Amino acid sequence: AQESYFCTSVDFLFSHNMLLRGEDRRSLQFADLFTIYMEEGPTPCWSIIMMKHYGKTNQFGRTEYIGVMQYKEPLLCIISQTAFYLFY
Repeated sequence: AQESYFCTSVDFLFSHNMLLRGEDRRSLQFADLFTIYMEEGPTPCWSIIMMKHYGKTNQFGRTEYIGVMQYKEPLLCIISQTAFYLFY
């Protein structure tokens, strides 16, 4: 039950926060994700970046980068939900 919650939560947060289509979410591989620690500004934080190589809106195979920042609420943060899904 918890595993399906984490799977659904990560799927929803990726689609909502990164504005991804269903095809992009289903073709996402772990190697396409990486994190960057951003020390700029008053509050340093983590961001997660996704590389997208193809899809309905990217038919020519150019590399596009889509990113989101860490959110203060763990239940709505895509980084913490992805970590819970992968390691819990």
